[in-house]
Amino acid sequence: MCFGVVSLPDGAIGICLEDVSALAGEWTVETYVRVAVTSARMARVPAGSWTGHGWLAAYCARRGVPYALRGLPDVVAHLDLSVKNVFAGSDPPAVIDWAYAGTAPVGTDVGGFTLGDVPLPG
Repeated sequence: MCFGVVSLPDGAIGICLEDVSALAGEWTVETYVRVAVTSARMARVPAGSWTGHGWLAAYCARRGVPYALRGLPDVVAHLDLSVKNVFAGSDPPAVIDWAYAGTAPVGTDVGGFTLGDVPLPG
């Protein structure tokens, strides 16, 4: 919960947020599944002027990486979904830091989250 926004003397802006550190939770297989389900629910939010468009395709193009997701439907995506941006102890998991949010092909968040954060055996 946001309790307020304040202007600081140096011109920066401070945001007073609820302390949710107790919601950190333990990362189990079930936690990863709950985050994947939460991501799918977030994707149903209608895109609007607040979301970036085409960010992932442009990112891939700048790095010369093939963009294999072309043709899939675009949905609202967090675009920085990782264990550092999810409070797993809440139900559903609380997802924070939406600075990079935009539209991206369906599955982008879960795919990136799985490849970047899920510990694989071996």
